[in-house]
Amino acid sequence: MKPETGVENAVQADIEPVETVDAELVDDLAVVEEAPDVPLSADAVGFLQQRHAVNTTAAYGQRWRAFESWCRESGVQPLPCHPNTLTNYVTSMAQTGLAPSTIEQAIYAIKAEHQNAGVEPPFSKPASEVLRVYRGHIAEDGERETKKARVLVPKEIRAASVACALAPTEARQLRDRLLVLLGFRTGRRWAEIAALTFTDVRRDDEGLLYLVRRTKTDRTGRKATWQRIFPEHHVDACAVRAYDAWVALLATRGITNGVLLRRVDRHGRVGGEQSGAGTGSTTGQLSRQAAITIWREALVRAEINPAGVSTHTSRRSAMTAAHRAGRDTV
Repeated sequence: MKPETGVENAVQADIEPVETVDAELVDDLAVVEEAPDVPLSADAVGFLQQRHAVNTTAAYGQRWRAFESWCRESGVQPLPCHPNTLTNYVTSMAQTGLAPSTIEQAIYAIKAEHQNAGVEPPFSKPASEVLRVYRGHIAEDGERETKKARVLVPKEIRAASVACALAPTEARQLRDRLLVLLGFRTGRRWAEIAALTFTDVRRDDEGLLYLVRRTKTDRTGRKATWQRIFPEHHVDACAVRAYDAWVALLATRGITNGVLLRRVDRHGRVGGEQSGAGTGSTTGQLSRQAAITIWREALVRAEINPAGVSTHTSRRSAMTAAHRAGRDTV
């Protein structure tokens, strides 16, 4: 679906979704305001205001500013927001391909902004219905995508890894190579690779251990397990050496914790380093779409057609290689 005018500028697809706080917060505050004969103490008000985590409050601010920008582009009023405006906005975000959790958070942010301004929040049921249908489409598309996602053979993975040396900066070269090889070695999806932290990957004498927090059959992560990645004979195929090189570079930038794979700007500055590089979120974390783009760019540099590469490519490629060779090998 083609997004409406101005949506791509107003809502960036690589804004990192954060954990959505209690969805009933706005409704709870509304109930409190309906009982003026029982005033809240200053301490109680303070605790209620703190229910928004700092990062969530910042994210709400991002969502509201994106909504205001979209409204300006569309020639509609953001506050008070008409229910149809909210529904059109949710539709536009869905057309842009944003994650359902991001869209849901935007709805909460818009309602919260109305509450803060003392204005009745817009009726959101039509917008929520659009979001529900969108979730269904994603589920259906995900099943189809799993079946049709392109499988990359070991030779192509190695070529993509080598081609990472053609990236414009050293930081991009090292990060891209690690992302390509980790995707293939672990067989994890893009969002899972992008979310890996320093504590999720351990280095020892035998290679790497990485933590698998969630699977399709264990959504809560209660059965999290550690899995092994051994060094490879071919340097260009070795995720362990790629990890060592990237972590060493991060250490020179003062980065030793937090997310592992980070945004890198055109000057080679890494997200989260003290230089203040404009690399998106304060954590520097890559989005799922950014991870896919890096894979595709590596293939293009290797003169390999990236057509068909999708969110399930790394998993299908790893499983196919394991089936054909009896182990994960390049």
